[in-house]
Amino acid sequence: MNISIHRIRFQWAPSVAIEIESSKGKGVAASHIVPEIPACIEVETEVSPDDYELKGIPAIGWRGEADALFERFQLRENTDYLLDITLPISMEEAVGLSQQSKTWPLNDRYATIFRRDPMRRWHASVEGGVTVTGQIRLGNHAGIIELSSAYGHSLRVEVVCKKLGYFEEFKILLTDVARAMCDLLLQLDSPLSLPMRIADEVAVSDVGLMFLIRYIMSGDNLPLAIDEISDHMHSLLFERQAIELLEHVDEARADLFLDELDSSIVRKGGPLSRLFRGFTPTHLVTVETVSLRDTPENRYVKYFLEELSVLLSRLIHALSADRKHNAAREATTWLEQIEEMLSRAMWREVGKFTHMPSNSQVLQRRRGYRELFEFDRVLRMGLQLPWKRADDIGSGLLGDIRPINELYEYWCFFAIREALSEICEFVKASQSDIIKLATSGLEVKLSKGKRSRLGFTMRHNDCDLAINLFYNHNFRRPNKALDAWLGSYTTLFKPDISVEISQKGSTKRHWLHFDAKYRIDFDPLEAVAENESEDNEVEEVSFDQEIALFYQQEDLFKMHTYRDGILGSRGAYVLFPGNAEDADSTLFVRHPSAFGMTSAPAYLFPSIGAYPLTPGRKVTQQENLKRFLKAVFESIADNDEYTEEDGYFSSD
Repeated sequence: MNISIHRIRFQWAPSVAIEIESSKGKGVAASHIVPEIPACIEVETEVSPDDYELKGIPAIGWRGEADALFERFQLRENTDYLLDITLPISMEEAVGLSQQSKTWPLNDRYATIFRRDPMRRWHASVEGGVTVTGQIRLGNHAGIIELSSAYGHSLRVEVVCKKLGYFEEFKILLTDVARAMCDLLLQLDSPLSLPMRIADEVAVSDVGLMFLIRYIMSGDNLPLAIDEISDHMHSLLFERQAIELLEHVDEARADLFLDELDSSIVRKGGPLSRLFRGFTPTHLVTVETVSLRDTPENRYVKYFLEELSVLLSRLIHALSADRKHNAAREATTWLEQIEEMLSRAMWREVGKFTHMPSNSQVLQRRRGYRELFEFDRVLRMGLQLPWKRADDIGSGLLGDIRPINELYEYWCFFAIREALSEICEFVKASQSDIIKLATSGLEVKLSKGKRSRLGFTMRHNDCDLAINLFYNHNFRRPNKALDAWLGSYTTLFKPDISVEISQKGSTKRHWLHFDAKYRIDFDPLEAVAENESEDNEVEEVSFDQEIALFYQQEDLFKMHTYRDGILGSRGAYVLFPGNAEDADSTLFVRHPSAFGMTSAPAYLFPSIGAYPLTPGRKVTQQENLKRFLKAVFESIADNDEYTEEDGYFSSD
């Protein structure tokens, strides 16, 4: 049951309570209290919803069907709230404690969002304590806040993003980024000897382990593999002989009986006397073809599930001890799935795992078994956090600040990597700067300001291109004169994603840059709505307003800066999660012939623009981006020179 709330009051003891009210809107007392909301004693539902609430994102909400990854009680980013905190102390004690900390009675970590009211607005509560009032002004960081104090209450609140589709997109981003990193690991032939018992291995971090298991447990991975194994379980056929009474035999093997004829089990006459020279056997040998499921491959699958169950149990215990409740809940749902898989009847006749059938064709080729074997390899290899801000991002993945913007950057990087993989030939992963071999295993490293590169090659019309994909490459102003066009001619630039293209043997470099912008500015939507006349006719919208419907205009200004400031740049483009199913790309070509055109311009670069790339809707959008990249590569391969930067320079 989902509820849109205007005001809500939680109470844990007579003088221990928190009341939260939206600074806008209007409430009316609810007819009943939802028993699922812990410690809730009063609720006013919202009767004057704003535009975001009409789109499904209320200022205060209770989601009865929230995913385990999210808290059920939710506030909204960039929204203001009135906060009353009732405590079991006197006014004098409250004044003294307030002088020790600007954020009291909340934790110091909330100094940027909590503003306490002047003491004259505080008041004694009817229960005998004091009520401290204030305001919460939430910024644009989605995540978890815990409104707790030293007086016995704890209220965990999910701050959700205003972006439409945020809940589903956040889960898709997590799963897709984990899948992409694991895919990179699987492309490298690991020189490591993999341990036998994964449950005995110490995880690099809870965050890294959560990433791995989230990838493994996504709906189309391990659950689907186990269903496939269940439907087409591997078995061995063998023949089992038995001696049965004649009257119980439907089909017998006379040749086997004659090989071991025993005169004690024959009698004179009888129905088979014609075959046995006047005698009939009282027993015959039968052969039964038996299907045996107790194979090394099935023992291995069962063992993997058992080890994963142990690993999850330990992870849940560690997360709970660290008060990472969201992650612990999510891991608990995975453990329940594993336990359900292990409870299936098909495992009852499967014995104990004794050796690894690593050369088995079943594990390497058969559906279900093949995928599970890969999941096992990934888990045994291990995976460290792929970015420098490990602590900040990690705490978000485990239930604090949710790093939706950073995740979208990594997701876009892997989306472009996937597009390049379909156009070009991938250089062996061990030769890249992203996969590293460390003492703890294989690592995928994507670090801001560090060299993170994946290499590709492409051949077109007898021309070989070298193509490099960079994450957050630094373009600096060189400190000495150069013959080549490298770096920046002004200051430091750090695009999220850069693609370097060059003809083999040539010193000229061509750069394309991409900046990932997850959020969409909805203010222009409201501005357009205000332009509607009474007869629902929409007045003409300016070009600037039309651009802002999809991405912010300052993002395009930044693309101009990249295009001009970074030497050798041919194009710079915004990547944004367009909400419309038919959201299309926008390309602004720096050439007079492109002005006023209704169809695609004849030139692809130099240019700036924007490409929609949305979690869950990537396939058709990525195809559009892939066509653009392929056309750019072919243009560079077909032309030896590019003279845009040539100018008049003094020969002195």
